[in-house]
Amino acid sequence: MDFTPGTDATIQATTLENQCYSILRSIQSFEQSATYNPGNEINMITSSSNDDTQIFSGNCNIYTSYDLQAGGQGIYTIPNPYTSLPVWSEGTGGQGTATSWVEGLVERFLALALHERDSTYNVSNVDPKITSITWTLLDSFPQLPVAHNCILSFEFAFDYTITDSSNGAVAKALSYLQGAYPV
Repeated sequence: MDFTPGTDATIQATTLENQCYSILRSIQSFEQSATYNPGNEINMITSSSNDDTQIFSGNCNIYTSYDLQAGGQGIYTIPNPYTSLPVWSEGTGGQGTATSWVEGLVERFLALALHERDSTYNVSNVDPKITSITWTLLDSFPQLPVAHNCILSFEFAFDYTITDSSNGAVAKALSYLQGAYPV
């Protein structure tokens, strides 16, 4: 599915599938870094990559908070557990609206999940790549690595391709949805 990144956006991929894949791979690399995850306490993404089948799959457990507002409206927020990551930017003029790496991931995952279940965009009737989506309200409210009272969980399985370039091998997710991301 075509997705327009903003000018100077952190992630410049031009499909929703590859935006999601790129953010996933970046966050996972941050989780493995002593600079960004010094106590190795944050592990929201568990994945495996098989270069023979070219499938990148796994699951995510995103820290979230649910607050009941006056009037009974519930608001979900996604606290950023990373305090020292490279700056996230959606740039200007693009379709993303997130303010952090984790929000960017959730925004794209939920958009993919919604659109892959819509025959307008999933014209080939491809099985969903984003599955087992659940919100879990926790009985206790952990404060580490960030204060949260819910977990948003989902599984993923992206087909990808590896191409050679002058900068070395480049992997990117294959698109499976048709059309442009709705504005």
